[in-house]
Amino acid sequence: MERGFFIMISVFLLIAVIHIISLKLIRTSEKKKKYLRTIFFYIYGAAYVIIGVMQLELNDTGNIFPILQIAGGIIFIVLNYLGKLNPTK
Repeated sequence: MERGFFIMISVFLLIAVIHIISLKLIRTSEKKKKYLRTIFFYIYGAAYVIIGVMQLELNDTGNIFPILQIAGGIIFIVLNYLGKLNPTK
């Protein structure tokens, strides 16, 4: 019971923090939004690659999904570098 209450409070706090951050981002300039989106996609791609490598190391069954996840992360990073994920208008 106590553990469930702790998880519920943690989720509420996480949602509140995300909400506050999103409200602050609404009022920022377009240049800063573009910069933050670029950083987000680099972190997102890196997280995909890292989690895919971890799954590949843990599961030696020859599963294709970690390889697809690594490829997806690399694609995110490359497309972000080329400017295709966050194009200018």
